[in-house]
Amino acid sequence: MKLGLINIVLVLWFSILGCFQGYSQNSGPVLKADRNIVDLAKVKLKEKRTVLFPFVNNSDNPLVIIDAVTACGCTKVSFDKRPVMPHTTDTIRVVFNAKERGAFYKKIEIRSNAPEKITVFSIKGIVE
Repeated sequence: MKLGLINIVLVLWFSILGCFQGYSQNSGPVLKADRNIVDLAKVKLKEKRTVLFPFVNNSDNPLVIIDAVTACGCTKVSFDKRPVMPHTTDTIRVVFNAKERGAFYKKIEIRSNAPEKITVFSIKGIVE
């Protein structure tokens, strides 16, 4: 009897947990971009290039960008600190400063309150 009750409680617990997990994954804000990678092709040494990544919050909840992380000081990111309201667009601005010759591939991690938590944008090219 006691073992049967424990099994029932566990089944109910995991059922409830599964419902909440599905709810949080489907109902949160969504950072949706048309493109996540931009090829800058050839960039001159010491040249600064700006790339805009437009995106839409494709959900019914506000999207908040918490932080943007890059691997080096040659890439700077700026974004609006205000929440992006549902079904509206905004832009992430990336400035690349070509400090060294050679091929480059830079990842920009955008951290937000979306269920995926991290969205990755990238720029690539060759500094001549």
